[in-house]
Amino acid sequence: MKILICGAPGSGKTTLATPLELLLKNSDSTVQVMSPVTQSEVDSVDAEYIVWMDTLDTQSFKPERVDYHVAQWFDDTHVILNTVLQRWRERQV
Repeated sequence: MKILICGAPGSGKTTLATPLELLLKNSDSTVQVMSPVTQSEVDSVDAEYIVWMDTLDTQSFKPERVDYHVAQWFDDTHVILNTVLQRWRERQV
């Protein structure tokens, strides 16, 4: 599964992706991080699951489809997201 974490620079994308990748290390999932400014950039990743980091007041672009919206940062955000991803995968089967 390809997971895209996107949002404005400084919104916490890499901070979320690093521990999430560790939690997903034994799965078939990959995580990509980007700060897109157009929908075509988001579409080019062809992600199955899109996480939008909306933790800053300066957000100017929001993808058309968002599967998980992070509006506020918590130290266990990656753990919560991992649980959500597991549930999502179970529903896809």
